[in-house]
Amino acid sequence: ATPSVPDAATRDALVGIPTGDGRIIVVDIPDGVIGRAGDHAGHTHAPAPQQRELPGRGFAGAGDAFRGASQQREQQQIEAEVKDIQAKFAALGIRPEEGNGPVKAYFQPDFPNAAYAPDGIPEFGSARDSITVGVDPRSGQSFGESEDVIAHELAHRVVDHMTKHPLSMNPTSEDVAIHESLADTFAALVDDDDPWTLGEDLVEPVRIMDHPERLGHPGNVSDLKKILVPGGEHMVPVGRDRRTGKVVEAPDWHVVAGIPNKAASMIGKELGKDELGKIYINAIRKYLQPGKEIEGLASATLKSAEELYGAQSKQLQTTKDAWDAVGVLELLDKQH
Repeated sequence: ATPSVPDAATRDALVGIPTGDGRIIVVDIPDGVIGRAGDHAGHTHAPAPQQRELPGRGFAGAGDAFRGASQQREQQQIEAEVKDIQAKFAALGIRPEEGNGPVKAYFQPDFPNAAYAPDGIPEFGSARDSITVGVDPRSGQSFGESEDVIAHELAHRVVDHMTKHPLSMNPTSEDVAIHESLADTFAALVDDDDPWTLGEDLVEPVRIMDHPERLGHPGNVSDLKKILVPGGEHMVPVGRDRRTGKVVEAPDWHVVAGIPNKAASMIGKELGKDELGKIYINAIRKYLQPGKEIEGLASATLKSAEELYGAQSKQLQTTKDAWDAVGVLELLDKQH
């Protein structure tokens, strides 16, 4: 369980967040804020304190280099990358009906992020169940220059379609951290260059799965209380409490994803990406349930490893060791 998450009564009293799940899932970038894309597409509907400037060029003019013919070329490049990534997903055994079928991908130079949008982004002309790739406001680079960022967004689509009971994307739910980590993990599975770094081709990586602490992200449950402090850089406003009028914060789930990311990277380094993929895909298909927090993801992967390889297998022991190393196995043991 993550500290600093609003309690049930506070969640019920929140105004300014969607009644259901969020509409888009952004890749997020360092030094930014969850919901930047939501400022355009209604993801979190957060109050004014969420508006913060990013370092570098900021939003204004970041996409000016992509107009006319250059925008068309970038669109074609992204479409080609989508096909390549989906072929790699298919080689992992991910079926078309599991979110690996035809998908519309948009390049929007005025969009300061990359996103999978189950309900579309009307403000940018993006249809339902599509991905939108924008321009990094820190550098003016297209996010399309980093194939694993596109893989991350396509992976969000896969996770949404593959799970029997979809994870919540409400900004107060720890399910968001699981969704982000799974998308990072799937992106790693198809990255042949630097699998454990997301966005290595950008001006600064988005996440470093095997060393999250290099970006100031937690790599162990014990790190959470140190970084998730009220008003801290890793807390984001998600609405107002109608009872008190005060802004309510929740963790930046992209940051919290550092814990399951590190576990996944440890499994992948020890067993190889092929076996990591088999364990995680089977876990998502059969065992992952919403609302079970990161401990639920650990449990799903343990059950999957045992089913696939046996109770005495190296694969199961490696999976246990990884979750133990990041402090999650102890939490899971306390539940039993």
